[in-house]
Order: sequence, then C-alpha cells, then structure tokens
Amino acid sequence: MVMVIVLLRYAHVIEKHQNCVLNTAGLSTGWICAAGLIMVGNFQVDNAKILHYVGAGVAFPTSMLFVCLQSALTYRLAKTQGEYSLAHLRLGMTLLAFITLVLSGVFFVQESFVLQHASAIFEWVFCVIIMLFYGTFAFEFAGVTGDTVMVLARGGALGPNGRDHKVESLGGWEVDYAIATYKLSVGGVDSTISTRPGGVDTMGEMWVRTVPMSPALSQPPKTLLVFAHN
Repeated sequence: MVMVIVLLRYAHVIEKHQNCVLNTAGLSTGWICAAGLIMVGNFQVDNAKILHYVGAGVAFPTSMLFVCLQSALTYRLAKTQGEYSLAHLRLGMTLLAFITLVLSGVFFVQESFVLQHASAIFEWVFCVIIMLFYGTFAFEFAGVTGDTVMVLARGGALGPNGRDHKVESLGGWEVDYAIATYKLSVGGVDSTISTRPGGVDTMGEMWVRTVPMSPALSQPPKTLLVFAHN
C-alpha cells in the first residue's frame, strides 16, 4: 500500500506541476521505507530479531525523511490558501512524528522495563501519525485522472515527445486548459489533444506543456488555443 501511495503521489506531482528533486527524493525514500516495512512484517521479533530490527531501522528513519520531503514539497507547490493550510497541517504532523520517534529511540535503549514499554507506545503513536499523514494525500488524489496513469506508463516522466510552448502573459487570468492542434504527417489529417498548463514562471509568462499521444505528433502544434478566466 505504501508503494502504491508513494508512486501515485510522484506521478500526480509530475502531472499537475513538474518533476523536481524533492519529488524524486520522496519516491526513493518512500520505496526504501516500504522495503523496511516488508522486513518488519515478515520477520517477527520473536523469530528473527536481527532482521526485524534491521527492517525497523530502515523503515522508521525513511518514513520520517519521507514526510519531511513531502511537507517541503507541499509548501513548494502550494498556490491557494487551502493548499497552504494543508502544508501547515503536514508540517505539524511531521514535527509531532519527529518528537515521538526521538522519544521512542531514547526510551528503547534504556534497561528499564517501564521505559521500554513507553518506547513501544511512542513507536505506535509514530506509526499512527505517519498513516494519518498518508491519509492527507486524499486531497490531491481526488484529482487523479487517466493522465496520471499515462505518466506512470511513460516511466515517471512526460516523455521525450512532450513540448513546452510559451503563451503570452494573460494579465492575471487563470488558465483552465489548452487545446493543441497537431497535423499528422501521414494523410494530412488534423488531430487534437487537451492539455493542462505547465505553470507560470517568474516573469508571468505562461508555458503550456503538450504531450502528443503518438510519436507522429512530436513537432510543435499547428495551433494552440488557451481557455482561461479571470
């Protein structure tokens, strides 16, 4: 389940925004965390203590790193007040998870039975916080479409046939979507696809990324029609 959530988050960021170091690092740490969780689940502490602890040693730190990266990524991509509120929520959960993880580690190395029992309690609290953090992805996953699957099918990228096309500054208008019209080289037949805007740069210029569904459409579009509202 962790692997699926991490992969969907990775693809969704690429589809709605663009890939970045934080997104790639999040994918890597998420999958390493999943590997650690597999070890923890398959090697019980009573039967294979060393492997169980190795898995826990991999899963817990990478889980912490994953939520840190995702919190930073949420702030980086946030544009609306709701997105910033979600970023604040994730930051709070990240800080709480860090505190519980540190307390769990400190109590774990103590010889006192009571403190080791407290360590187990903080360990479970940490796990619950991480699971709730995963639950916050439901806000983004509500916008998952078939384009997200296409990102995964292309190996986690928009593909070599993707094109960026600059559109004149729209003076505060918000782009809804764009339609790029391509002309096939075979038969002279026009084909159209709908794309989403790739983002606005620091100069206020809009770039629309079109992803041809066929290698035959790898050339720049014949026309580019942008739909926007103020």
